Formats: sequence, C-alpha cells, structure tokens
Amino acid sequence: QKGMKSKYALRLMDALRRDSLQPDVVSYSAAISACEEGRRWAQALRFLGAMREEDVSPNVVTYSAAISACEKGRQWDRALNLLEEMRAQQVLPNVVSHTAAMSACEKSSQWHLALEQWAAMQANGLSPNRISYSAVISACGAGGRWKEVIQMLDQMWDSSVSPDRINYTAALSALEKAKQWEWALHMLGQMRRRKIKPDLICSSIVKRARHAGRLGRKSSRRGLLQDKLKRVQLSVASIAPPATTSTLELQS
Repeated sequence: QKGMKSKYALRLMDALRRDSLQPDVVSYSAAISACEEGRRWAQALRFLGAMREEDVSPNVVTYSAAISACEKGRQWDRALNLLEEMRAQQVLPNVVSHTAAMSACEKSSQWHLALEQWAAMQANGLSPNRISYSAVISACGAGGRWKEVIQMLDQMWDSSVSPDRINYTAALSALEKAKQWEWALHMLGQMRRRKIKPDLICSSIVKRARHAGRLGRKSSRRGLLQDKLKRVQLSVASIAPPATTSTLELQS
C-alpha cells in the first residue's frame, strides 16, 4: 500500500530516538527514500531539516532521495532548491540527482527548466541513463521540439544506453502532440525491427496517428478541390459578360 514505507520509516526513526540512538546519514537517507513511495515530500524535507539540526551531513544519496521525493510530489521548485543546496554544501549532484530534478520540472510543465538540467548534466560530464532520456524526451515533447526527440533516440542507439519501451512510449507521445503521425508510424516500425514489443499505450498512440493521417489526407484533398473550384469560378467570371450589359443589349 502507498505510504507504508514512509510510515515504517517514521516509526523506525522514533524508535532510534527512544533508545537514545543518534540516527546517522544512512538511517536518514533510508527514511527519506521511503518518503518517495507515498509522495510524502514534506516529510522528506523535515528529515533533511532534522539532519541539519543534529549536525548530520547529508551526502549525495540523501539529497538525491529528497529530490526524488519532491519529484513524486511535483514540487519542481523545491527540487531545484535542493540542487542549489547540494552545490553550496559542496556535494556534487550525480545522474540520479539531475534526473529526478529534470523529471520534477517536466511533470510540472516546466519543460524549459528540465532542458536546462539536461544541459547541466551534460556539461558536468555525467552520462545519462534511460530514465534521464525519458525525462528529456518528454520535456522536448511538451515544448513541441519533436525533432530533438528523434535525435535523442538516435543518440541512445549510438551510445551504450539502448532505448527501451518506456523511451519509445515517451517519444511516440511527443510525436503525437506535435501531430507528426508519419514519424510516429516510423517509430513503431523501428521498435519492431529492434525487437521491442509495443505495449497498449504505444499501439493506441499509433492508432490515433493513423487516424489523424487519414483525416489529414482527406482534408488536404478537399482543400485542393476547393482551390481548383475557386480558380474555375474566377476564370468563368472573367469571361462572362455582366448581367447589366446583356440586359441593355436586349432592350436596344
């Protein structure tokens, strides 16, 4: 059940204090990590505050867990604040830290900030993992940057991180938002060639893409016919005599 781990973590920390035992960085990190499950980001931040009061220095695992808890709670601003705090405390963010912050921004419709985190991760020489790529692909999709989505997948195949079904689902969703139905169908074919079995979400997106493609072709043909009809009407109008002229001629 959701929240069970976080409740257990609270009881464990209370038990340590009752026995006059000082929780260390490992205990706090485990407790903060447990807060991710129930989206108890506020409790995770309280644990982090308690560490400061008790003079227990958080490490990269602690901060990453707290940022992940904020990500689950869609608290993008707090996630970014924790990243700044890490740097101020001379704790270098790792791939997990940046990816969690990136996901927090993407899920909160702050796609431009997510792309900034991607750039920062690259600048720090950190190698992205599949979760990182899924976050940045979704961010690109939210920003309508579908060409970058295709580039990201190509980049994954060129690196040691081959894309999985989750990465392709994020890419297909981005292409659907941009109404790039032809590319969506191409991606489905690529999945099959790469022996990646599409799930129901992928199949639904591609089905909608095919439907949109048929509508697009019909609309395009209808538009061409209407343009031709207008041109014919204009040419007929240019050679036909005005009604008033023909009336005067008949009267004379």
